[in-house]
Amino acid sequence: MNAKELAEYCASPSEPEEGEEALVTPDLGVIGETLFYSYLPDSPDNCIAIFDTGGWPKDPDITRGDLTFQFVFRGAGYDEAQALIKKFKDWFIPSDVPKKLFYIGSYYIHLVQPLQAAPFYLGRDENGRDKFTWNFTFIVH
Repeated sequence: MNAKELAEYCASPSEPEEGEEALVTPDLGVIGETLFYSYLPDSPDNCIAIFDTGGWPKDPDITRGDLTFQFVFRGAGYDEAQALIKKFKDWFIPSDVPKKLFYIGSYYIHLVQPLQAAPFYLGRDENGRDKFTWNFTFIVH
Protein backbone atom coordinates (compact mmCIF):
# COMPACT_ATOMS: atom_id res chain seq x y z
CA MET A 1 0.00 0.00 0.00
CA ASN A 2 1.22 3.50 -0.74
CA ALA A 3 0.10 7.10 -0.17
CA LYS A 4 -1.90 7.15 -3.42
CA GLU A 5 -3.87 4.02 -2.49
CA LEU A 6 -4.44 5.37 1.02
CA ALA A 7 -5.65 8.71 -0.39
CA GLU A 8 -8.04 6.89 -2.73
CA TYR A 9 -9.46 5.02 0.27
CA CYS A 10 -9.77 8.25 2.31
CA ALA A 11 -11.41 10.24 -0.50
CA SER A 12 -15.00 11.38 -0.52
CA PRO A 13 -17.19 8.73 -2.17
CA SER A 14 -18.65 9.33 -5.59
CA GLU A 15 -22.41 9.37 -6.02
CA PRO A 16 -23.74 5.81 -6.37
CA GLU A 17 -25.45 4.72 -9.54
CA GLU A 18 -29.17 4.11 -9.31
CA GLY A 19 -29.77 0.92 -7.36
CA GLU A 20 -26.24 0.85 -5.94
CA GLU A 21 -25.46 1.21 -2.27
CA ALA A 22 -23.43 4.27 -1.28
CA LEU A 23 -19.82 3.60 -0.30
CA VAL A 24 -18.80 4.44 3.24
CA THR A 25 -15.37 6.07 3.37
CA PRO A 26 -13.49 8.43 5.68
CA ASP A 27 -14.73 11.22 3.34
CA LEU A 28 -11.62 13.36 3.93
CA GLY A 29 -11.81 15.25 0.65
CA VAL A 30 -11.54 15.08 -3.12
CA ILE A 31 -8.19 13.97 -4.51
CA GLY A 32 -6.50 16.87 -6.25
CA GLU A 33 -8.84 19.42 -4.65
CA THR A 34 -8.67 19.07 -0.85
CA LEU A 35 -6.89 15.71 -0.44
CA PHE A 36 -3.39 15.14 -1.80
CA TYR A 37 -0.70 12.47 -1.76
CA SER A 38 3.07 12.95 -1.99
CA TYR A 39 2.83 16.75 -2.04
CA LEU A 40 1.14 19.70 -0.35
CA PRO A 41 0.22 22.41 -2.88
CA ASP A 42 0.03 26.14 -2.13
CA SER A 43 -3.77 26.03 -2.30
CA PRO A 44 -6.39 25.40 -1.06
CA ASP A 45 -6.09 26.70 2.48
CA ASN A 46 -7.95 23.77 4.06
CA CYS A 47 -6.57 20.40 3.00
CA ILE A 48 -4.92 17.13 3.96
CA ALA A 49 -1.79 15.62 2.39
CA ILE A 50 -0.59 12.03 2.83
CA PHE A 51 3.09 11.11 2.50
CA ASP A 52 4.81 7.71 2.34
CA THR A 53 7.40 7.52 5.12
CA GLY A 54 8.89 4.10 4.44
CA GLY A 55 7.70 1.86 7.22
CA TRP A 56 9.52 -0.37 9.65
CA PRO A 57 12.00 -3.12 8.68
CA LYS A 58 10.30 -6.40 7.82
CA ASP A 59 10.63 -9.23 10.30
CA PRO A 60 11.22 -12.43 8.28
CA ASP A 61 9.39 -14.47 10.93
CA ILE A 62 6.16 -12.45 10.75
CA THR A 63 3.88 -12.29 7.71
CA ARG A 64 2.98 -8.63 7.94
CA GLY A 65 4.15 -5.24 6.81
CA ASP A 66 4.37 -2.20 9.04
CA LEU A 67 3.84 0.73 6.68
CA THR A 68 4.15 4.30 7.90
CA PHE A 69 2.48 7.45 6.63
CA GLN A 70 2.58 11.12 7.53
CA PHE A 71 -0.66 13.08 7.43
CA VAL A 72 -0.34 16.87 7.14
CA PHE A 73 -3.41 18.94 8.01
CA ARG A 74 -3.55 22.59 6.95
CA GLY A 75 -6.28 25.07 7.75
CA ALA A 76 -6.90 28.74 7.02
CA GLY A 77 -6.97 29.03 10.80
CA TYR A 78 -6.49 26.87 13.85
CA ASP A 79 -10.17 25.86 14.05
CA GLU A 80 -10.28 24.78 10.40
CA ALA A 81 -7.18 22.60 10.84
CA GLN A 82 -8.66 21.08 14.01
CA ALA A 83 -11.89 20.28 12.14
CA LEU A 84 -9.90 18.29 9.55
CA ILE A 85 -8.05 16.46 12.33
CA LYS A 86 -11.31 15.63 14.10
CA LYS A 87 -12.83 14.15 10.95
CA PHE A 88 -9.68 12.07 10.40
CA LYS A 89 -9.55 10.96 14.04
CA ASP A 90 -13.24 10.04 14.12
CA TRP A 91 -12.58 7.53 11.33
CA PHE A 92 -9.16 6.10 12.22
CA ILE A 93 -9.29 6.41 16.04
CA PRO A 94 -12.99 6.33 16.94
CA SER A 95 -13.61 6.79 20.69
CA ASP A 96 -9.80 6.94 21.10
CA VAL A 97 -9.45 3.29 20.01
CA PRO A 98 -7.29 2.72 16.89
CA LYS A 99 -9.22 1.24 13.95
CA LYS A 100 -8.46 -2.40 13.25
CA LEU A 101 -9.46 -5.41 11.15
CA PHE A 102 -10.62 -3.79 7.91
CA TYR A 103 -9.66 -3.60 4.25
CA ILE A 104 -8.13 -0.82 2.21
CA GLY A 105 -8.58 -2.16 -1.31
CA SER A 106 -6.95 -5.60 -1.29
CA TYR A 107 -4.88 -4.84 1.82
CA TYR A 108 -6.07 -6.31 5.11
CA ILE A 109 -5.30 -3.78 7.84
CA HIS A 110 -4.75 -5.41 11.21
CA LEU A 111 -4.27 -2.13 13.08
CA VAL A 112 -3.84 1.60 12.49
CA GLN A 113 -1.45 2.82 15.17
CA PRO A 114 -0.66 6.51 15.78
CA LEU A 115 3.03 7.14 16.42
CA GLN A 116 2.22 10.18 18.57
CA ALA A 117 -0.59 10.60 21.09
CA ALA A 118 -1.90 13.63 19.19
CA PRO A 119 -1.04 15.70 16.12
CA PHE A 120 2.10 17.85 16.32
CA TYR A 121 1.66 21.56 15.64
CA LEU A 122 4.07 22.71 12.93
CA GLY A 123 3.17 26.38 13.26
CA ARG A 124 1.96 28.74 10.59
CA ASP A 125 3.18 28.70 7.03
CA GLU A 126 4.24 31.78 5.04
CA ASN A 127 0.56 32.53 4.37
CA GLY A 128 -0.47 32.39 8.03
CA ARG A 129 -2.20 29.01 7.77
CA ASP A 130 -1.98 26.56 10.66
CA LYS A 131 -0.31 23.21 9.96
CA PHE A 132 -0.25 19.97 11.94
CA THR A 133 1.35 16.60 11.28
CA TRP A 134 0.49 13.15 12.59
CA ASN A 135 2.37 9.94 11.81
CA PHE A 136 0.80 6.49 11.71
CA THR A 137 1.76 2.86 11.24
CA PHE A 138 -0.64 0.69 9.25
CA ILE A 139 -0.04 -2.96 10.14
CA VAL A 140 -0.88 -4.89 6.97
CA HIS A 141 -1.35 -8.67 6.67
